[in-house]
Amino acid sequence: MNTLPLKQHRPRRLAPTPKSSAVMLALIVRAKAEPVLLLTRRQAGLRHYANDWCLPGGRQEPQDASLLVCAWREFSEETGIPADCGTLLGELDDFYNGKGELVRPFVCALPESALQAHLRLQASEAVEYALPALSSLAGIAEDAAGQFPSARRPAYLLEIHEQGISKGHVWGLTASILLHFRDVLTGTVSPICTGERFKREEAIHGSGFQ
Repeated sequence: MNTLPLKQHRPRRLAPTPKSSAVMLALIVRAKAEPVLLLTRRQAGLRHYANDWCLPGGRQEPQDASLLVCAWREFSEETGIPADCGTLLGELDDFYNGKGELVRPFVCALPESALQAHLRLQASEAVEYALPALSSLAGIAEDAAGQFPSARRPAYLLEIHEQGISKGHVWGLTASILLHFRDVLTGTVSPICTGERFKREEAIHGSGFQ
């Protein structure tokens, strides 16, 4: 896995917001196979993004000295995997979510042994996990038909599979972050909505859009 483009990437920073958050994109490194990504499906009864496939993460708390500290804390809380098992690989560009709040994505590498030894999903947050292959990011496509109610333009989606069976779609902000990650690794540029218009359009705040 060539992570040099990620290390060389200079992330674009957006203005912080009162409820800034961070997510961790974890690459699971395997000895005899390509890396996979760790995604979790949120509980169906949650107020925000219920039943959606997401990257582990959450809001920065007062005790978090930085968004990176926030990302590691949230990752450990949601997956049960200690932060010291991972190695930080880099940072991606900032995004705004559908409520106009800043989201900063980080990328880490995690040995498969750590996943096997420690993965215990936080029951109040997630119901299951998926491990799509890194190469599956080639399948990210624009949601031109509007299958999901995203206010992002353009909006993207990625269908994820396990043993040939569809487990649903990644969409909204998470799909945009994964597309940006793919672009960084491949040296390409895709039109991606980082969400600036959400900051200006109060009418969609609280809509549940991603």
